[in-house]
Amino acid sequence: PMNDRGCIVSDWVETHTWHPVEMEAGDVLFFHSHTPHRSGTNNSQRDRRAIYPTFNAASQGDLRSDYYEEKLRIFRDTEHGAGNVRLSLIDDFEGRPV
Repeated sequence: PMNDRGCIVSDWVETHTWHPVEMEAGDVLFFHSHTPHRSGTNNSQRDRRAIYPTFNAASQGDLRSDYYEEKLRIFRDTEHGAGNVRLSLIDDFEGRPV
């Protein structure tokens, strides 16, 4: 179950067991976009970095241009507070862009 932003609802999060995936520098983790996943607040003194490569079946066509056109439209139409940067279409990023 998701909220209006497409994020897992907190009631569901609280009633399920989450298993951390410990990774080392150079490790890669792939998972389906519909796999429930989350990342807690980074409380360490070190930056956390992530790359989100995406793909779709060739039969679905090239969706890249449409995706970025929509993303830019939403970002243009969204008011930003002083110093805030919006990185995600669902506005779920709580970190500091580097």
